[in-house]
Amino acid sequence: MQEFLPTKVALMYDAVRLFATALKDLHPDSGPKIQVAPLSCEREHKWSQGNAFVKYMRMINIKGLTGNIRFNKDGHRTDMRLTVLDMAHSGWREAGEWTMHGGINITTNYTRELEEARLSLLNKTLVVTTILVSRMQANAATKCANAVVARPS
Repeated sequence: MQEFLPTKVALMYDAVRLFATALKDLHPDSGPKIQVAPLSCEREHKWSQGNAFVKYMRMINIKGLTGNIRFNKDGHRTDMRLTVLDMAHSGWREAGEWTMHGGINITTNYTRELEEARLSLLNKTLVVTTILVSRMQANAATKCANAVVARPS
Protein backbone atom coordinates (compact mmCIF):
# COMPACT_ATOMS: atom_id res chain seq x y z
CA MET A 1 0.00 0.00 0.00
CA GLN A 2 1.32 3.42 -0.93
CA GLU A 3 1.67 5.89 1.94
CA PHE A 4 0.68 9.51 1.36
CA LEU A 5 2.07 12.59 3.08
CA PRO A 6 -0.13 15.40 4.37
CA THR A 7 0.03 18.45 2.07
CA LYS A 8 1.75 20.57 4.73
CA VAL A 9 4.49 17.97 5.13
CA ALA A 10 5.13 17.76 1.38
CA LEU A 11 5.26 21.56 1.07
CA MET A 12 7.65 21.83 4.04
CA TYR A 13 9.90 19.16 2.55
CA ASP A 14 10.00 21.08 -0.75
CA ALA A 15 10.80 24.35 1.05
CA VAL A 16 13.69 22.80 3.00
CA ARG A 17 15.01 21.11 -0.14
CA LEU A 18 14.93 24.40 -2.06
CA PHE A 19 16.75 26.17 0.81
CA ALA A 20 19.38 23.40 0.98
CA THR A 21 19.89 23.50 -2.80
CA ALA A 22 20.47 27.25 -2.69
CA LEU A 23 22.94 26.89 0.21
CA LYS A 24 24.83 24.16 -1.64
CA ASP A 25 24.93 26.17 -4.90
CA LEU A 26 26.19 29.30 -3.16
CA HIS A 27 28.57 27.66 -0.70
CA PRO A 28 32.05 29.26 -0.59
CA ASP A 29 33.69 25.91 -1.46
CA SER A 30 31.98 26.00 -4.85
CA GLY A 31 33.14 29.56 -5.49
CA PRO A 32 33.19 32.93 -3.71
CA LYS A 33 29.44 33.48 -4.04
CA ILE A 34 28.28 34.22 -0.48
CA GLN A 35 30.06 35.19 2.67
CA VAL A 36 28.75 33.75 5.91
CA ALA A 37 29.50 35.69 9.08
CA PRO A 38 28.33 34.83 12.60
CA LEU A 39 24.95 36.33 13.45
CA SER A 40 23.51 36.78 16.91
CA CYS A 41 20.07 35.35 17.56
CA GLU A 42 19.65 37.89 20.37
CA ARG A 43 19.98 41.01 18.22
CA GLU A 44 17.93 42.20 15.27
CA HIS A 45 20.63 42.34 12.61
CA LYS A 46 19.76 41.26 9.11
CA TRP A 47 22.10 39.09 7.12
CA SER A 48 23.69 41.42 4.58
CA GLN A 49 23.24 38.89 1.78
CA GLY A 50 19.77 37.71 2.81
CA ASN A 51 17.92 39.50 0.00
CA ALA A 52 20.36 38.18 -2.60
CA PHE A 53 19.93 34.66 -1.19
CA VAL A 54 16.13 34.87 -1.41
CA LYS A 55 16.37 36.19 -4.99
CA TYR A 56 18.61 33.26 -5.88
CA MET A 57 16.12 30.81 -4.33
CA ARG A 58 13.42 32.29 -6.58
CA MET A 59 15.56 31.56 -9.64
CA ILE A 60 16.11 27.87 -8.84
CA ASN A 61 14.00 25.24 -10.60
CA ILE A 62 13.97 21.82 -8.92
CA LYS A 63 11.62 18.85 -8.87
CA GLY A 64 9.86 18.50 -5.53
CA LEU A 65 7.18 16.30 -3.98
CA THR A 66 4.52 18.82 -5.05
CA GLY A 67 5.75 19.17 -8.63
CA ASN A 68 8.24 21.51 -10.21
CA ILE A 69 9.35 24.23 -7.83
CA ARG A 70 9.61 27.54 -9.62
CA PHE A 71 8.54 31.09 -8.85
CA ASN A 72 7.37 34.13 -10.81
CA LYS A 73 8.96 37.59 -10.55
CA ASP A 74 6.78 38.36 -7.50
CA GLY A 75 8.02 35.27 -5.66
CA HIS A 76 4.78 33.28 -5.99
CA ARG A 77 4.86 29.60 -6.87
CA THR A 78 3.90 29.09 -10.51
CA ASP A 79 3.76 25.34 -11.02
CA MET A 80 2.36 23.03 -8.38
CA ARG A 81 0.50 19.72 -8.53
CA LEU A 82 -1.33 18.03 -5.64
CA THR A 83 -2.85 14.56 -5.69
CA VAL A 84 -6.51 14.34 -4.62
CA LEU A 85 -7.09 11.26 -2.48
CA ASP A 86 -10.20 9.26 -1.71
CA MET A 87 -10.70 6.89 1.21
CA ALA A 88 -11.70 3.49 -0.17
CA HIS A 89 -12.33 0.20 1.66
CA SER A 90 -8.74 -0.82 0.92
CA GLY A 91 -7.29 2.53 2.06
CA TRP A 92 -6.29 5.75 0.32
CA ARG A 93 -6.32 5.86 -3.47
CA GLU A 94 -5.73 8.57 -6.05
CA ALA A 95 -8.97 10.16 -7.19
CA GLY A 96 -7.55 12.99 -9.30
CA GLU A 97 -5.25 15.97 -9.12
CA TRP A 98 -5.23 19.71 -8.50
CA THR A 99 -2.99 22.09 -10.42
CA MET A 100 -2.66 25.85 -10.16
CA HIS A 101 -3.66 26.36 -13.78
CA GLY A 102 -6.23 23.62 -14.29
CA GLY A 103 -7.84 23.50 -10.86
CA ILE A 104 -9.28 20.19 -9.70
CA ASN A 105 -9.62 17.25 -12.07
CA ILE A 106 -11.33 14.14 -10.68
CA THR A 107 -10.34 11.09 -12.71
CA THR A 108 -12.04 8.37 -10.65
CA ASN A 109 -15.30 7.05 -12.06
CA TYR A 110 -17.69 6.73 -9.12
CA THR A 111 -20.37 4.92 -11.15
CA ARG A 112 -18.86 1.54 -10.21
CA GLU A 113 -18.71 2.44 -6.51
CA LEU A 114 -22.33 3.60 -6.56
CA GLU A 115 -23.42 0.35 -8.23
CA GLU A 116 -21.42 -1.72 -5.70
CA ALA A 117 -23.08 0.15 -2.83
CA ARG A 118 -26.52 -0.38 -4.39
CA LEU A 119 -25.88 -4.11 -4.90
CA SER A 120 -24.58 -4.52 -1.35
CA LEU A 121 -27.95 -3.25 -0.05
CA LEU A 122 -30.08 -5.29 -2.47
CA ASN A 123 -32.45 -7.75 -0.71
CA LYS A 124 -31.35 -6.52 2.72
CA THR A 125 -33.84 -5.51 5.35
CA LEU A 126 -33.02 -2.17 6.87
CA VAL A 127 -34.31 -1.43 10.34
CA VAL A 128 -34.48 2.22 11.28
CA THR A 129 -34.66 3.06 14.97
CA THR A 130 -34.85 6.26 16.93
CA ILE A 131 -34.83 7.28 20.56
CA LEU A 132 -37.89 9.12 21.76
CA VAL A 133 -36.78 12.44 23.18
CA SER A 134 -39.96 14.46 23.22
CA ARG A 135 -43.76 14.08 23.44
CA MET A 136 -44.01 15.22 19.82
CA GLN A 137 -41.81 12.31 18.67
CA ALA A 138 -43.83 9.88 20.78
CA ASN A 139 -47.08 11.07 19.12
CA ALA A 140 -45.48 10.79 15.67
CA ALA A 141 -44.26 7.26 16.46
CA THR A 142 -47.76 6.19 17.52
CA LYS A 143 -49.24 7.51 14.26
CA CYS A 144 -46.60 5.65 12.21
CA ALA A 145 -46.92 2.33 14.05
CA ASN A 146 -48.11 0.57 10.91
CA ALA A 147 -45.30 1.91 8.69
CA VAL A 148 -43.81 -0.36 6.03
CA VAL A 149 -40.09 -1.18 6.22
CA ALA A 150 -38.47 0.24 3.07
CA ARG A 151 -36.15 -1.91 0.97
CA PRO A 152 -33.80 -0.59 -1.70
CA SER A 153 -34.92 -1.45 -5.23
